[in-house]
Amino acid sequence: MNNKNLKFNIGIDIGGTKIVLGIIASNGDIIKLKRINTGSEKGKKYVLNNVIGNIYSLLKISDIPAKEINSIGFGIPGTINSKKGIVDFAPNLKWKNFNFINLIKKELPFDIFLGQDTKAAVLGEYYFGAGRGCSNLVCITIGTGIGSGIIINGKIYFGSYGTAGEIGHMIVGKNNIVCECGKTGCLETYAAGTYIALKARDVISKKGHVFEEIENIEKDNLTAIETFLLAKRGNKKAIEIVNEVVEYLGIGLVNIINILCPEKIILSGGLSNEEELLIQPLQNFVKNRAYSIISNKVKIEKAKLGEFAPVVGASLFYKEKSFKYEGE
Repeated sequence: MNNKNLKFNIGIDIGGTKIVLGIIASNGDIIKLKRINTGSEKGKKYVLNNVIGNIYSLLKISDIPAKEINSIGFGIPGTINSKKGIVDFAPNLKWKNFNFINLIKKELPFDIFLGQDTKAAVLGEYYFGAGRGCSNLVCITIGTGIGSGIIINGKIYFGSYGTAGEIGHMIVGKNNIVCECGKTGCLETYAAGTYIALKARDVISKKGHVFEEIENIEKDNLTAIETFLLAKRGNKKAIEIVNEVVEYLGIGLVNIINILCPEKIILSGGLSNEEELLIQPLQNFVKNRAYSIISNKVKIEKAKLGEFAPVVGASLFYKEKSFKYEGE
């Protein structure tokens, strides 16, 4: 690779269960990636110290010296005050009023940018993915939780208080499951990876052939991805769970389409690879249920950058002044 005309930025996607760190070139090329467990149950300082150590480890195993790093961007699943470097609320990490940057700025000699992971994902897709050429789009990330980033007229939309895009906390039903946000009936409690897995563990029996097709799986370790795998292989209980996920996600997508009228809705996260069981059924749901004038016009696509949309997007935070840390 000819590095002469390229800038390099580090993007970090901090998720509820895993963290992805990447060195990303200014043309969108992924130079080097590293995955680590989040370990949020061990406390905030553990997570940050682990991230800092792995940033330097990432630089060490790459061919890019630290002096060539233009900036570092952090994508976090929650409400963020980027200018003050504070995580106001990240329910899936159990962080609240956390002065994130204050604890790391002395350890990292780079320009630091901080924002929500879903805004990172939509930024990545807007510049280098399925959203290229679109002025109005929504990127929905399905992971431990569910969130979305919104671009309107070529600009990320924050809303008046910075919380725009919290689709995971859209009320879509009347269940009594308490979401990490403290409310009930949230879309997350019907369709996020965490709750898909919990439901699967609850309703899928280990008797008979159910787990024989997935070697070494224990009921208590069953994940959302494995639930979809069981559905592909014909397990009736898993199929019921997947169909319910599609229905509730479809409700969320239709509401977004009817309110915002985007050109595209892009799905990212591990489940976005499920073309037959997720993407296609959602496309059909939207065509049948969205406002008829636009139901056939809005495209539903999986993220071109896949699960790496947030890490690529976080590396692009330097392009947006709204994500720049300005001190307290």
